Amino acid sequence: LFDYTRFYTPFLHLLGLELRRLSLQDLLRHSQAQARRQREGMRSLRGPGSRLSRMGRWIVHCLTMGLDYSKYALFFSIFVYKFLEWWYSTENARLGVRTLPV
Repeated sequence: LFDYTRFYTPFLHLLGLELRRLSLQDLLRHSQAQARRQREGMRSLRGPGSRLSRMGRWIVHCLTMGLDYSKYALFFSIFVYKFLEWWYSTENARLGVRTLPV
């Protein structure tokens, strides 16, 4: 708050959290560290070239990718649910059935 305190709000002060801006170098360092942790995790699964170790690496890779993209899956599933709710609503059914005047 105008350089009088290091904390943004009193609640963050109670939690001991400090807000700071990230530079491009900080973001690159974070992504590199994350990639390094993932490589080390995959390296720990490396063993003999058996099918079990390859399958384990594949399962870990799929779980990691699934968790990475789960933030998008929530929004997509809500959109699909609302679309299907609209599609099968009675108002939509009334609009879709029109008879030709004879």
